[in-house]
Amino acid sequence: MKSKINNLYFYVLGLFPILPLNAKNIITFFAIVIIVVNLKRTKRSLFKIIPFVFFVTLYFLSLLFTDFPKEATNKVIRMLPMIFIPISFYALQGQISTVNMKTFYKMFMCSTISYFILVLVYFAMHYPMSLYTFYSYIENEFFFRDGLIYTSLNIILSVIILFHFITQKYFNKTYTYILLYIILLAFIFFLDRRISIMIFLLISLYFFLNYFKINKILIWSLAIIMVFCSFMFTRLYDVVNIQNTFRDETNSIGIRYILWYYSFEINHTSFLFGNGLGSSKTLLAQKLSEENFGELSQQKLNFHNQFIETFFELGFVGLVSLLGLLTTMFFYLKKNKTALFILIIFIIFMCTESIFDRQNGVLVFSIFTILLLNNENTNNRTISKSNNWFKHCESKIVRKFNSKRI
Repeated sequence: MKSKINNLYFYVLGLFPILPLNAKNIITFFAIVIIVVNLKRTKRSLFKIIPFVFFVTLYFLSLLFTDFPKEATNKVIRMLPMIFIPISFYALQGQISTVNMKTFYKMFMCSTISYFILVLVYFAMHYPMSLYTFYSYIENEFFFRDGLIYTSLNIILSVIILFHFITQKYFNKTYTYILLYIILLAFIFFLDRRISIMIFLLISLYFFLNYFKINKILIWSLAIIMVFCSFMFTRLYDVVNIQNTFRDETNSIGIRYILWYYSFEINHTSFLFGNGLGSSKTLLAQKLSEENFGELSQQKLNFHNQFIETFFELGFVGLVSLLGLLTTMFFYLKKNKTALFILIIFIIFMCTESIFDRQNGVLVFSIFTILLLNNENTNNRTISKSNNWFKHCESKIVRKFNSKRI
């Protein structure tokens, strides 16, 4: 029964991309179940997630001193998965098999593709004449309410999983890889998120150049064609037309520039401890209103940058804690290219999004980083055990050989 619950956990994790926003909390519920089922291991796991515990503890401490208790309480509740999910993975340490990892990866990629099919069907039924244009602007009307940037993050994670499958030769048929790649490529272009398209193309180029025996001239030619098409038929043109884009309230790049610029214009209550948890949206809206950005101020936007938002709300201590958490994981995962790619992608997304301000961001960050860390532990331990076994056998053979000689 215990092993069945543990195995079921990886199926539930893999369903993350297709779960509606309000249903995603089932992952946290399952994490708590895993903690209870593996209670003995759980007690020993607490020491292994100190960077995560320290970062989330800052949220709890800031809650005591903030002037925005309602917003701060929501943020603290939103951050709870960053405690429960890490503990659940470390409680399973030694029980996470290659099959479990493969199950999670397959489910995650299939869920992402299934979500794309649902989106296409829904919008083909409701907006058949403007299918491509509409999804970028009325995603909240779609009952999943997942958020475009987080959907595009799921696609990028899925394409890394796909390339991981290719390098490990998980599927026998080549056309399976090609079909899955084309679907993910179509989805990322359909969403039309600039940063996501650029990351997708760069990842594809890296893997094609390093892992496939294809003529490099052909690869570069295809890359140039894809980049050209991206600039012609998506919003990537705004990146080139940067002078007209800055301070443009109708453009996401211009909006981000405005938000980042005025984040440093707001007076800090404390350099060390920030302005208090939950303060960013209210204080930013006040500043934007003073600077005559009326429409933006009414939207109560976050800073769209996790590092700026952490520094603003939790101060220098919070920023150092976040950077310490990411640096620790970076050095821990640097020998695992797939894991390192995923971590770097999260860091890039943190530069353009406040991912811990949304439940989606907290969940997907907790799931992938901890799953990779824990799997890396399992791999290291397996290698260590096999080496010890080899040394034991070697010494045994040497003893037998010596005894025969005597």
